[in-house]
Amino acid sequence: MTLLVHYLRNDPRYSVKGAALQGLGRLASVGANLWPETAVTDVVEVAHSTENPSLLSSALNVLSVLTSSSALTCHGQIHSHSPLLRLAKKCFLSGDTRIAAKSIRILTFVMTYW
Repeated sequence: MTLLVHYLRNDPRYSVKGAALQGLGRLASVGANLWPETAVTDVVEVAHSTENPSLLSSALNVLSVLTSSSALTCHGQIHSHSPLLRLAKKCFLSGDTRIAAKSIRILTFVMTYW
């Protein structure tokens, strides 16, 4: 996971970032409860900073799997200054319906846990 997060944060190529997110998505689906808070924060930060809608959509997919599968992820995000909640609120108003729907899904999972 650490290597994938490293490539996600540091490699300037969108194709490498996309491949890293795909790998992280697979890891999230089999072990979301094992993810450290720092890895979740790294995915959120990359999603916040990207201008590429495809990359944002992929990051939201990973975050959606994490919030749907792990109460620990949701528990770490229920405070008012949560980076994940800020990202979801920002994407909620997106003109891209895929991104808006994914952000609503993430908000739903976190609020359902709350």
